[in-house]
Amino acid sequence: MTTRAPRGPCRQRGQSLISMMVGVLISLLTIAAMVSIYRVLIDVSGNASRSAQRDGQLASALLTVQMEMQRAGFGIAPGEPGVLAIVDGGRQIVWRYSLHPDPGHACAGLRIATAANAPGLPVTPADAGADRRGLYWLPGRSCSAADDPALAWTAAGPLAPRRLVSATGFFVPQAADGTALGDEAGVHALAGAHFERDGACSLPYAQQADLLPVSQRVSLKVGSDVVFSTCLANLRASGGGMG
Repeated sequence: MTTRAPRGPCRQRGQSLISMMVGVLISLLTIAAMVSIYRVLIDVSGNASRSAQRDGQLASALLTVQMEMQRAGFGIAPGEPGVLAIVDGGRQIVWRYSLHPDPGHACAGLRIATAANAPGLPVTPADAGADRRGLYWLPGRSCSAADDPALAWTAAGPLAPRRLVSATGFFVPQAADGTALGDEAGVHALAGAHFERDGACSLPYAQQADLLPVSQRVSLKVGSDVVFSTCLANLRASGGGMG
């Protein structure tokens, strides 16, 4: 009968502390990378959403604005003063027009509010802390001149300014570090926007043959960039009707 030699002590097998620490480190690095990617995606989607809202509001508002501004000088003889006024550093433009066939004249305009607590504007929503920045339409009201310093609009009632573009119109996309993104082509925010007379213009396809030979162009600009430009067929480019 053969007898086996006694075996030596058995080696223990399993996870060591070092291997567990390496595994935990790899897991933490993976989670950190996923969190970083998630944060970037949130920033990008947030910027894209607010940019789309800003651009949509500006596009629809400026279409309305261009149609409303065509009233400027309607029914008023060329050369009559007080028809168009740009005040407050270009942040407000007011134009006068005839109420024909009814008697009298009315003034309407646009105002860019750059302060969150700008006075004389309705709060929307009705909250004392609401941000009032934006582009407002000033409804037509009786007037004698667009540049009358006493001409004003109330914050309530039928003559209250109506907001066309909310505070989102000032939004500029930002990177994670808070700096402005400079790679958004064609962006136009209301920050720094101003109205100005921008030379002469003529309507296309001889539409102006029976009107003024050369009309006034008014533009909304941010620096030297034109956000929109419109030709006011009832206003002469130089001389009268300029208020």
